[in-house]
Amino acid sequence: MAKRTRKNLSDPKIRRLVRAEFTKKSMNNQQLPADQPSLGKAIGVFFLVLLLGGALSYGYLNWETLKTFLDRPAQQEVPPTPAQSSNPGEGSPESTPEVIPAEEPGEARRIQVEVLNGCGVSGIADRFTRYLRDQNIDVVSKGNYITFDLRQSRILDRVGNYDRALEVATVLKLPRERIEVKKDDNLQLDATIILGADYKQLAPFK
Repeated sequence: MAKRTRKNLSDPKIRRLVRAEFTKKSMNNQQLPADQPSLGKAIGVFFLVLLLGGALSYGYLNWETLKTFLDRPAQQEVPPTPAQSSNPGEGSPESTPEVIPAEEPGEARRIQVEVLNGCGVSGIADRFTRYLRDQNIDVVSKGNYITFDLRQSRILDRVGNYDRALEVATVLKLPRERIEVKKDDNLQLDATIILGADYKQLAPFK
């Protein structure tokens, strides 16, 4: 029988059949190890998807809790620094600005003038002096002008303070165009009033 087997194996047809069967079995044996990693990979992917799904479900169900936890640091009040918490006044709950009383202005100096007769009419300088003093204007002197032929009364500004000269003109009802600037520091007064022939048109005679 052994002799027959050797004889059969020497047959080319039988050898081809045996070789084909051996090749088929070898291919089947090689495919088995290749399928095993694919199965393990599929199982790993399944568990990964399951884990991600569970995490997403937990996050969705507990979103409000997570949101509160994430927002908590931003809502914490930052303690004030020593420079911010210090108050200017010791022991006072609230700092109040120091109120400095305004200085009361001193009594304004009265306007000082002199009255000169420039028309030659007797007694008019005295009358103007009384009127001006009643209007709180200080007449420091009175007398005659260098001439008696002055036709229009005028006011000479002696210190360059137009406002004071204008106030005198307003009291006398004299037009402001009659104010002239002729400074003289030696006189130590604000204005000189020179009475002309038109003196009856001024306030003391009305």
